[in-house]
Amino acid sequence: TLSFGHGHFKTIDGADEGFYAWLAANYLSNVDVTSVGKLRAGGRPFSRVETPLTNSVGAIDVGGGSVQYVALPTEGKASLVKSMRDLRDVVKVESFLGYGANHMETRWRSALAAAGTSTNVCAFPGYTAVVDGVELKGTGSYADCVAGLRNQLAQMQREQRVDMRMPERFRNIKRFLGMSLLYHVTNFITIAIPGSLASMPKATLAEIAKAGEALCAMDWDTLLRDVDGKDPNTPTDRMNGRCFDAALVQALLGSERVNGTSSRGEHVGLGFTQNDKRIEFIEQITGAEVEWTLGATMSVVHPIAARANPSWAKVKTPSECARVLHTSFVNELYAWGVFILPWASVVTAYLVYLSLRATRSLAIMARSPSFLEIL
Repeated sequence: TLSFGHGHFKTIDGADEGFYAWLAANYLSNVDVTSVGKLRAGGRPFSRVETPLTNSVGAIDVGGGSVQYVALPTEGKASLVKSMRDLRDVVKVESFLGYGANHMETRWRSALAAAGTSTNVCAFPGYTAVVDGVELKGTGSYADCVAGLRNQLAQMQREQRVDMRMPERFRNIKRFLGMSLLYHVTNFITIAIPGSLASMPKATLAEIAKAGEALCAMDWDTLLRDVDGKDPNTPTDRMNGRCFDAALVQALLGSERVNGTSSRGEHVGLGFTQNDKRIEFIEQITGAEVEWTLGATMSVVHPIAARANPSWAKVKTPSECARVLHTSFVNELYAWGVFILPWASVVTAYLVYLSLRATRSLAIMARSPSFLEIL
């Protein structure tokens, strides 16, 4: 049981949640995040080359409403952190609201309906949907869908004045975890078209593009008959959007322009090349889901986490964590003195009162004549 303090209860924002998820992902990936403030045998601090944090993994999360990436740069201040607070300051967390799959698809279909278009290149052939009174028939053209989504992303970037592209220094990060929708889509492709992503879980964007073309070309009725119910992450009401999702993965992660052009010459996407093998599409790590709550716990008393991983060296508790542990102990004493002790005193006094009352009753009975004497 972890001790707690009043300062540990608060509402966190997206940046904090991303940082905590990054801590959890690295912990589960066997990266020794407890090396923050850690000393080697002999009391010497880790050098810039030796610190295990240089092998930390990045994470990319695509949900229904937003896209988020988080990573620790391997240059500059990132190699000199001495506490969890320092680490939080150098880990880069970027979140893009409205770029998630549900929001993007709603905007895409609404734009088609507003333009009076009767076809949807991002839907399976044979699938029909009515949007704002307009019937949209799927044609399943993967390349056209990717191109259209890139233009949509470029327009959104202009409207929000943001740039999704990752910093250049992230090129040195050797491994990224692709989570949520990124895993759901790639896993669905392997189920719908067995053997299409032979490199899974480290499929490249080039492989996804080839498999995406084959997926989007599948007839809707055939897909529904052969694949429905086989993927627990793809319910029936979501399966019609998997062609769109496959194209969105390419548009969000990639860096190359479809057909050599881009809207107003703008770059869109996070910046991965077609043959980049650094993304690993996963749902769990060593059988455990990546939960930000695990990272939040580690940020409070991170040396304790080392005890759960036998491959890590024993750690010397940094002064900041020692203060946290000391504060927790003081909080326990405070809780005992303010809450527990008064109630314990009241209960004890009440029990003493009952005992005295019972003793008095016994004394009265002893002085009274017995029933036989009265007779």
